[in-house]
Order: sequence, then C-alpha cells, then structure tokens
Amino acid sequence: MRELFLFRHAKSSWSDLDLDDHDRPLNARGQRAAPMMGQYMQDNAMNPAIILCSSSVRTRQTLDLAFPDAHENEMSVVYSRKIYEAPPSALLQCIATVEDEISSLMLLGHNPGMQMLTLQLAKTAQGDALARIATKFPTAALARISFQAESWRSLSQAGGHLVQFITPKQLA
Repeated sequence: MRELFLFRHAKSSWSDLDLDDHDRPLNARGQRAAPMMGQYMQDNAMNPAIILCSSSVRTRQTLDLAFPDAHENEMSVVYSRKIYEAPPSALLQCIATVEDEISSLMLLGHNPGMQMLTLQLAKTAQGDALARIATKFPTAALARISFQAESWRSLSQAGGHLVQFITPKQLA
C-alpha cells in the first residue's frame, strides 16, 4: 500500500507587489495555519518518508512550520522548482522519481496543481470530500490518498482512495 499526501502551501502575503511570485512569503494567517496542520498530521501518525517540496519561499516556510524537525528526523526533503505551479502531469513525473521502497510521500505545492491532481488520482472517497475538493482546495489543505499500486510510476492507473481531506478551518 502506498500513501500520498498532497499539501498545499499556507496562505501567502501579497503585501509587497514588487516581489516575484516565487519569492512571496507566508502572511500571518499562513504562519498560524501551517503549524496547526503539522500538529494534526503528527497527532494522526501522518509521517511521510519523503517530502517533495516546491522551491518557492511560501512552500519552504510552510514545510518549516509544519515539520520543524523534518531535517533532524528520518524524513527526507527534496526541493524542486519543477513543482512550482506545475500541472498534474509534471507533478506525476516528480512523484514517479521516488524509489519504490518508499511507501509514503508528501508533495507540498501549489494550486491549481494540488486540486487537479487530487481529483485525477482519487477515484473513491467517503462523504462529500471529492465534491468539496472540486469546489475549493484552500491554502494549507491536505489530501491523504491511499493506493494499491506496485510503484509510484503506476499511481494514475491504480485509482486511489481519498482517505481524508483536512483544511485549517476544520481544525480551528
């Protein structure tokens, strides 16, 4: 069994309009939401073996706040510009590079990629979670999808089950 966590970065700041989009930091709301989501993940044993993280400032800050000990624990973190504002096809290519011995992985990135990839991969879910995702994948939201797949390269054929869709608003 494979488990994929799709985590959208926390709310970013638009206060400095001269900043390049890649360099925008988190705003105060994002700085509160990221550790809250990280604590939820820790409390619910959501510990991916590897995190593929966009190279943007806001995704790096989200990671640092949600998983402050990631670099000291056994989690492996890989930063990639390829994840920055990537479409689902490019995100799947990034996921496909993960070694098959790894059973759990997190992708920390941006919308609309996170939303579109979740809807593409999750074929089943309980309740109205897929409808909620189709409507909105808010900042700092997390989709947890499980797969009966032989490899990370075969996810799109496996048809995942959306185990959870959690937003900061649900935890507040």
